[in-house]
Amino acid sequence: MTSVAPWLYTTQELRQKFYSIQYNIGEALRISAIFVQPFMPLKAKEMLDILGVHESRRDFRHALWGADRNYGRQRIQGAGPVHLFPRLVEEGQEKEPMTVVMSRRRAEKLAARKEQSQRRSEDPKASLRA
Repeated sequence: MTSVAPWLYTTQELRQKFYSIQYNIGEALRISAIFVQPFMPLKAKEMLDILGVHESRRDFRHALWGADRNYGRQRIQGAGPVHLFPRLVEEGQEKEPMTVVMSRRRAEKLAARKEQSQRRSEDPKASLRA
């Protein structure tokens, strides 16, 4: 979705392209939610509720592209974003912006790779044991 950047299609000429992207994302989410129902019934129900999929159209028969053209609901003006899987925050820990979290994780991965590379260069047989 970020590579397509549908939020850039703001002009009237590009409005149809925006609706097409929005529809395809909705269909992918709807079908995914139907398929994960046996494994994550509560989250799948929550996602289907958010998408506005009717209760009678949540079985595998409707897990086809374009099989349900009647789902969707109007967004409530002023409502905040819906988080299906909210970020876990430990008690007493301040919530960090996602950019900070991703930068920290990237730095941790690079440090781990560097450390692993140093260990391999010090002991070439260590990579065979790992």
